Amino acid sequence: MCDLASETPYIWFRNGHNVGQGVKYRVYIQSGDCFSCAVEGSDLRSPSVYAPKTPSLTVSPSAEIGEGSSVTLSWSSDANPAANYTWFKNNQPLLWETNQPHTVPSVRPEDGGTYLCHAENQYGHMSSHSLFFDVQYAPKTPSVTRFPTGEMEVGRSVTLSCSSDANPAANYTWFKEHQDPVKELGQNYNIINITSELGGNYYCQAHNAIGHHNSTFLLIKEERGPPENHVDREKGQIPLRRECDQTEAAQTSGLYSTFKKHPRD
Repeated sequence: MCDLASETPYIWFRNGHNVGQGVKYRVYIQSGDCFSCAVEGSDLRSPSVYAPKTPSLTVSPSAEIGEGSSVTLSWSSDANPAANYTWFKNNQPLLWETNQPHTVPSVRPEDGGTYLCHAENQYGHMSSHSLFFDVQYAPKTPSVTRFPTGEMEVGRSVTLSCSSDANPAANYTWFKEHQDPVKELGQNYNIINITSELGGNYYCQAHNAIGHHNSTFLLIKEERGPPENHVDREKGQIPLRRECDQTEAAQTSGLYSTFKKHPRD
């Protein structure tokens, strides 16, 4: 509404075009509309009023974001009167300060996601385009599993598997303690035909461009013990018994699988 004096004639402008006269002007506001008024016969117009334009979002830094770094999300939008803003992450509203940039001082992997903001004033509302940012981090402590589980026999095969949460995804290298990396690389390591020479501490290392992390040790060991099981001489297989123990190793705690070899009857 324009109001300087009750008898003063006013002219209304919509997007720069004369659209009517009077103190009040009723209209259905469409996206992109802006309105102003002026005293008839005068070149001086009121400030334009309009709904928010499409907000734009930025994230700083704009390069790769690593775990623990500081990240600032900012918006910019043109509106008169000024708009109020609501932040959303993955389509869920956030309880952030609405009218200023938001800084995460130490970003975590779970802070990554798709963000947008919603601008609104009395003349309309508009949502920004979505902005996705990814948090990169070194591998977490890998977990190691063995298949098959339970008792093993000399001459059988075993598969060790390693998994770790990482971004970007981790690559895996298998090691035998005090030796160079074993020949096989990858998430799984197959040990064919278990013998005493293959005994020792095994562990995997998960690594990406951010860093690396070692798993616990898995000890494969042969020990002679009192006769407890029958020996199948035709097949040449000697039953083994597995025992587990938890200890501390030099680099990391040890998860031990002990294989006992029993003498022939």
